Amino acid sequence: MADAARILEEALSLAADQRARIAHELIESLDGDVGAERALQVEAIRAALVEGEASGIAEDSSLEGILTELRASRAR
Repeated sequence: MADAARILEEALSLAADQRARIAHELIESLDGDVGAERALQVEAIRAALVEGEASGIAEDSSLEGILTELRASRAR
């Protein structure tokens, strides 16, 4: 378990795009898991939020603000 904690700590220190790629690969490794598709969706949203916050695109980081921005971007 100490190895997993160390790996997680190192992964969390990576840039957002690198963390998203690792998360994606880990989720894909769950192939066949009932929750894998849902986890992929959640990870895609999380990665987009991280990218938006890093670039200053996300003005309101509350869940409601983020949902509002996502809905607005889909309407365009």
